[in-house]
Amino acid sequence: MSHALNVMTFNIRHGRALDGKNRWYKRRGLVFDTIRSHRPHVLGLQEVDPHQLDELRDTFPTFGVIAHRRYGGIFGAYAPLLFDSDRLEPGPSGDFWLSPDPDGERKRAWDSAVVRLCTWAVFIDRTTGDRFAALNSHFDQRGVEARRKSAELVVERLDGLAHVPRLFLGDINAKERYQTWRILTGAGLRDTFRVLHPDEEPAFTFHGFDGTGSAGKNGKIDYVLCDDRWRVLGAEIVRDGADGRWPSDHFPVTATLEIVRESS
Repeated sequence: MSHALNVMTFNIRHGRALDGKNRWYKRRGLVFDTIRSHRPHVLGLQEVDPHQLDELRDTFPTFGVIAHRRYGGIFGAYAPLLFDSDRLEPGPSGDFWLSPDPDGERKRAWDSAVVRLCTWAVFIDRTTGDRFAALNSHFDQRGVEARRKSAELVVERLDGLAHVPRLFLGDINAKERYQTWRILTGAGLRDTFRVLHPDEEPAFTFHGFDGTGSAGKNGKIDYVLCDDRWRVLGAEIVRDGADGRWPSDHFPVTATLEIVRESS
């Protein structure tokens, strides 16, 4: 019997943006429908304003939420982990700044445009009793050094959780084969999408509300990564839209995973 977990990463675009026909109140139903239709057990979101997080809580009352502190500019946004509380029990959790002093004060680091952080948690699967860790983050859009250093810091924190299977979800603002991606995959993380779709092109996730019309020019920058203790059963870049409109300026990415058992 399969005890697969559905995992999703989704940059939902912050709700303060003056995006015209794509402003939050005009597309939030599409965001909720996308999440609802793919039924993730673990959901890593990026660019989540406080009022958006409140709406998500109201819309998905069975989801637990791990969101400690905010990253970004003056107003800040969360990079929360949401989880199906019927399936998963939360364990230890926290966050750390993507900076040389990850457990210190909130401040912009390296060549980054804004303050960045990573949210993490350990979960217990109520169905199987398995424990696993999930990390969720949004790397800087401007700083090349910041992205590289952020990837190194995430790898370091993942090493500290090596006693359990691990997931890393996020918008890393780096295309495949860029140095940031190489640091993460070089540490043993696998891109779940590429496990099943090694040659699919164009494979892109950022589209700037242009949907499939962007023709992949912006690349693949959103990932569900896993270590070798997971079996990848499914993986998808979700290109759902309605009437020429899209839930966000990023496509979410999903994966269906199960923990590999020693006897299997």
